[in-house]
Amino acid sequence: MSEQANSLPAQPQCPITNNRDEWLAHWLKCGQPWRTEPEIDSSRQKDLAAYLTTKSDIVQGIYPFKNIKLDRACCLSNKTAHSQIW
Repeated sequence: MSEQANSLPAQPQCPITNNRDEWLAHWLKCGQPWRTEPEIDSSRQKDLAAYLTTKSDIVQGIYPFKNIKLDRACCLSNKTAHSQIW
């Protein structure tokens, strides 16, 4: 078999601006029509991943995202990352 047959289709290149319409079109091309905002930066992605390592403890009031501001893009990023794991 050729290498081309084994490779995954290339993802569309991300828009370089924060233009909402460009990002909507990008997410549609990626098959993720529920996403509406620009992708969060890699630093924020690492922060979110680190928060997820926090073990919840209801009795002690410990939660991974306690007192952390999350916007829609952060939640969708977590959802996407979690979906890829399972």
